[in-house]
Amino acid sequence: MYVKAGPLLVRSTKLFWIAVFFLATVSAVALAGTYRLLDVYSSTQRSQQALLELDRYLSDLKDIETAARGYAVTRDPKFLDPYRSASADLEGTLARLHQLAGSERVLAVRLPTLDRAG
Repeated sequence: MYVKAGPLLVRSTKLFWIAVFFLATVSAVALAGTYRLLDVYSSTQRSQQALLELDRYLSDLKDIETAARGYAVTRDPKFLDPYRSASADLEGTLARLHQLAGSERVLAVRLPTLDRAG
């Protein structure tokens, strides 16, 4: 035996499906926003790492300059040790910057300038 659905049941069913559609839409938008947030976070982390390496690069250059100036003024070979140490550190920093350049387009464009300076 089949019972015909009343207007209240039909109306409740329509409201239910509207609510399901609304929740699915909100969930999809929230999920897309979460993925975008994760992408931005990842990009921020890479940028911060590149800035840290650039700061190390600048520090190494300052150490090289200070040691060279000290040696030029005093002709004391003890200034050559910090020079050699900073030069070796500079090469490692440049290598890390090259690794980061694969994911950072702006860094990849400007990195050849650092290669010539180092």
